[in-house]
Amino acid sequence: MRARLREEDGIALAMAMVVMGLMLSIGLASFAFVDNQQRQASGERLRESSFNLGESALDSQATLLQQRWPATSAGAFPPECSPTVAGGQCAGLAALIQNVSGPDFQAGQFTWSTRVRDNGGSSAAYYDDATDTQACVGPTGAPTVPSMAPCTWDANGDNQVWVRAQGIVRGQRRTVVAKVTVDRYAEQFPRAAITAGSFVIQPGTPGPLVSTPADAPIIVRCGPGGVLPKNSAPCVFYKKDSQVTVPVLSQPDAGPALSPDAFNRLELAARAEGWYYDTCPTNPPGLRVFVGNGQCGSASLPLTCQPGPPPTPNATFGTYIQRNGSIQVGGQYCGLIYVAKVDDPDGLGVKLFNTRNLWGAVAVDNDGLVAIQSGATRMVFDERALNNLVSYGGSGTVRSTFREIDR
Repeated sequence: MRARLREEDGIALAMAMVVMGLMLSIGLASFAFVDNQQRQASGERLRESSFNLGESALDSQATLLQQRWPATSAGAFPPECSPTVAGGQCAGLAALIQNVSGPDFQAGQFTWSTRVRDNGGSSAAYYDDATDTQACVGPTGAPTVPSMAPCTWDANGDNQVWVRAQGIVRGQRRTVVAKVTVDRYAEQFPRAAITAGSFVIQPGTPGPLVSTPADAPIIVRCGPGGVLPKNSAPCVFYKKDSQVTVPVLSQPDAGPALSPDAFNRLELAARAEGWYYDTCPTNPPGLRVFVGNGQCGSASLPLTCQPGPPPTPNATFGTYIQRNGSIQVGGQYCGLIYVAKVDDPDGLGVKLFNTRNLWGAVAVDNDGLVAIQSGATRMVFDERALNNLVSYGGSGTVRSTFREIDR
């Protein structure tokens, strides 16, 4: 028995088993380490994907704000936008996924939400939990009337709002927030009393009628070019020199009074701010009116400078813009009247009749006609009528306000 104990047969097998055990232990430890690293890499990828989705949602919402800036409560955004909330104020899937890609963005694997909140009151400089629920305050800090909470429009009128965006990818959530601001543009408009295809003062109308500063002429697009005398039919017709006290200029190459881009920006502003009408409104409440189509009359004009003294230094001026049709103006008006496309058998764009006074500017594009007929009509150019041609330009995030929040 002692001899057998001293024998070394089988030692190689024992050593092999020990080595195999050590190798198995090392292999299992390595596998656990690699598996943990893979889980961490997968989690990090999901975190990065959800962050990218949230940032894309924020950028998409900022783009929509440029197109539909909520300057009034009529243009207020929904309390929250998400894939289940439809409408032109909420980002769609196509706008979001153009900035994200990868296996994580399969159908049903991700979702998002955005919120628009005004930066009034305590949230002027910093976004916190209270911003999501606080009521609207106006420019002076007083609550708006009617009250509204949460405040999803630019109630304080500083052209800035907060946007909170959240992306969730396979259960991994990340939330970002930033202040979005929009630029405002003063659109360019001809400094002229009347801009049209042609201009006529119909017979029987007393004078003087068009009395404006010498540097605010009447511009017509027909004719050979240069200064036109009275009775230069079909471009200009009036009988008495005393009826028009400014030059009448023929400018055949004159373009539209508003460029197509400016016109579109103003229409977007009108829709966002609640002064757009599909057809002729009656007694509109605000100082600005944008009409889609119609044969409109004086009731469609914003009520200004009534009942009648000349505009004071602090007078208010209206703005009337029409895409298609015509307008006939009686009574008295202070402001701008502009028709982009005439839809009238006689080519009439703007007709002034029985108008005691019109202070401001009148314009009709293309071959449209501006006519003055009967009554004690008198028109005086006032450049203050051009001050309301303000639209929204580009929007963007204020980078110093961009941050991630844990909610």
